[in-house]
Amino acid sequence: MTTLVENKRGEVFADSAVIAKKFGMRHNKLVLVIENVFNDYPDLREISNLPQSSEKYFTEERIYHGQTYTAYMMNRAFFSLVAMRFTTKPAREWQRKFNAAFYELEHQLLLAKSHQGDQEWLVQRAQAKLL
Repeated sequence: MTTLVENKRGEVFADSAVIAKKFGMRHNKLVLVIENVFNDYPDLREISNLPQSSEKYFTEERIYHGQTYTAYMMNRAFFSLVAMRFTTKPAREWQRKFNAAFYELEHQLLLAKSHQGDQEWLVQRAQAKLL
């Protein structure tokens, strides 16, 4: 089984070829989505590989069935810009799960902030973390 993310250059990146397969897309269609992100955010082409940039990517030339193609290695921030534009059924399901996880995290952060002075709640939270 191929993993969706891998460690490259000391950071976590997603491979466009793996992502295309996972979300039921042809790779060339995914590349068009990436190109649309570049059209909407032209600065990403230039700043992506700078250390201070949050959205990062790099490319790798690959050969598949004798044909050369460009694969994009995308960090989480760059991948998020791309993935929210996918329209396949698996991608739509992933987008809803992503939103649910985001809202649950936000809820937990707000809950923790509202209880930051409640000793009993803090003890219960610490015990739950240990489990």
